Amino acid sequence: MPDSPRFYRALALSEGRIAGTSRREQVVLGSFASPCPGRVLRWLRRQAVRIANGLDPDPLVLPSVSAAVLRPDRCGQRIGDVPTDLRAWAEDERPRRAARHRLLAGNPFLLVSVDHTGWYALTAWPVRAPEPGFPPSPTALDPWQDA
Repeated sequence: MPDSPRFYRALALSEGRIAGTSRREQVVLGSFASPCPGRVLRWLRRQAVRIANGLDPDPLVLPSVSAAVLRPDRCGQRIGDVPTDLRAWAEDERPRRAARHRLLAGNPFLLVSVDHTGWYALTAWPVRAPEPGFPPSPTALDPWQDA
């Protein structure tokens, strides 16, 4: 049986402590699918910028806000900087080009950045396109249809 045509799925994920407790939870921040790896990577790039700006407003974009809320780490320890990592990936074409080559070769792509609050991940992977007629229509899956 020949390989089915590919399409590509992507997720933006986060895991961290909930409301300062010790309980950790993983959250899907977004998902996307396309037959084009370039579209998937553009979506991941937009997610990287969106997440980075949500965690830490870009000082060049919102200087008045960031000056009031950004402070250096009081412990003096080097910890991960998720917004900086995500912005660096989004702004540099080389790692995105490498990610595209990985996807086209049939391999997954994963970018993970960790800080003191948890981790954030951008991932994409190729999947075989489903056969025509799959998934079945929602009514075919409705358990109450004959009730």
